[in-house]
Amino acid sequence: MLESYLDTKFEWVTITDQLARETLHELLRFLDEPLENPIHVGTYLMSKRAKEIGLKSVLTGDGSDEFFLGYERHGVWYNHPDPKSAYPTLHWTLKPGEVEQLYAPDNDFIFHNMVNGDGLDIEPFLNMDQSLLYERGERLPEYHNMRLDRMTMAHGIEAKVPFLDHRIVEYSLNLPAKLLFGSDGKDWLKQVAAKWLPEKLIHREKVLFPSLPDQWLLGKGAEWAADILLDPSAKIYRYLRRNTMEKYISEHKHREVLRGKQLWALISLELWLKQIESWEKDRAKEEIAYS
Repeated sequence: MLESYLDTKFEWVTITDQLARETLHELLRFLDEPLENPIHVGTYLMSKRAKEIGLKSVLTGDGSDEFFLGYERHGVWYNHPDPKSAYPTLHWTLKPGEVEQLYAPDNDFIFHNMVNGDGLDIEPFLNMDQSLLYERGERLPEYHNMRLDRMTMAHGIEAKVPFLDHRIVEYSLNLPAKLLFGSDGKDWLKQVAAKWLPEKLIHREKVLFPSLPDQWLLGKGAEWAADILLDPSAKIYRYLRRNTMEKYISEHKHREVLRGKQLWALISLELWLKQIESWEKDRAKEEIAYS
């Protein structure tokens, strides 16, 4: 609809299950840390396509959710009668109670505190304005922008982020969080967009990103996951329990419980740990060669 309305040509990238798995292996070398969110697969492949058709730069919508409260969790947090008790509900990869089942005993204390929030001082974030300050000042640049920059620059593409224009940022920061909450989210942006876009497009129901790993890790994908995660030499068993890993893979393979998001995060961690080990071995060889 938007393509015809604006009289533009859209480029489509089809991500098959096999392509997604192959891409994860390829893109990890551009990261300094494992990322659990599969969206970077799409960013990497779209950047690759942009390079193929001769583009030098692209525009992205990053920052709009952070500065105009577009995430569903903003509403959960803001409207919850006891924000502190809402903390565990904001974690989507692991549910409270699953932590103890997954992490090995030697690491349970650390991860239990981090994931359940027992050992974190979250008092500063119980105020919505303070919480948004963290989201905008820490999570956006250190996670979202980092991921975007790594995946686009892997193909020599410059990503430009209009919503981070200092004038837009300054305007948003001068609006109290309470004022930004509208009937269906991002109301301020929709009022601006109404000057250029049709109403039915602006007010359509928000479509969340699907849990793609649920599909990617079925069939041959389940076998691929098992080969990586159940390998006797897997590095993640320094931190995690093998029996829980086997349970997750079996549940997902037989569609008893779709564990694609958890398995994708664990696979990303395992492949990244092996990559780090490979880098360290190469570095050691270079040091010996130069000594």
